Amino acid sequence: MKKDKAVISDSQLVDTIIDRRRRTKVTKAYFKAATVTERLRLLELAQVAYYQRLERREMSGGPRIPYKWRRWKQAQDEYTK
Repeated sequence: MKKDKAVISDSQLVDTIIDRRRRTKVTKAYFKAATVTERLRLLELAQVAYYQRLERREMSGGPRIPYKWRRWKQAQDEYTK
């Protein structure tokens, strides 16, 4: 039996688009105001979070972690020693 797709009204869709644009502007303003050091730190945190998602995906039977990300993790581990 197929599940019915959620029906979204036009007003909900417009509200969602407006909210998304507002959040995008706020985020862009935040990153523009951030110092280079803060930007690098945010990039590092994003890389760690992405690698963790790749690990979970691999552990649950998904595709292997790409070579460049395994190399990145190895370099991170060597740097923290």
